[in-house]
Amino acid sequence: MSTAKIKSICKTCGKSFEIKKECFCKAAAESYESYAEDYFSECKSCYAARMKNENADKASVLIAKYNLPEIHGVTAKQIAYANYLRNRWLAEWDERAIYTTPQKLIEKYGIYLVEDEIASAERNQSIEDGYFDAVIMYRDEIIAILKERDIKANDDNRTENT
Repeated sequence: MSTAKIKSICKTCGKSFEIKKECFCKAAAESYESYAEDYFSECKSCYAARMKNENADKASVLIAKYNLPEIHGVTAKQIAYANYLRNRWLAEWDERAIYTTPQKLIEKYGIYLVEDEIASAERNQSIEDGYFDAVIMYRDEIIAILKERDIKANDDNRTENT
């Protein structure tokens, strides 16, 4: 076992800080030290404060967009912690997650395609870039849902005609 030690000066507050990490061997420790010298430019407290502010900024956009309610609690500490958790979660949340199920993709884009047309739909410019990958990833599931829908529609038509 070898310990990687990195001493640096925080670019935000100017204080000196040290990072230690246990590594399997000396080569891994040296590799981590060279990586850490370039990557870590802030002390833990400055990094945490910056992330908290960035999360709050990202979350405020989503809170306004979706008209999320204000958080209420018994104490100010409870409210602050609940806001912290919500802001952190919203900052990491991807709005595209709403439409990453095959059924939601079909509903969003009105995909009423037969199997041969899925390939052309994958190149369709009306499908936004973020959802394009999801359409490709769920290709088989979308085809199965569409086939099931067609079978059900045909069965419904047969019962109405008889």
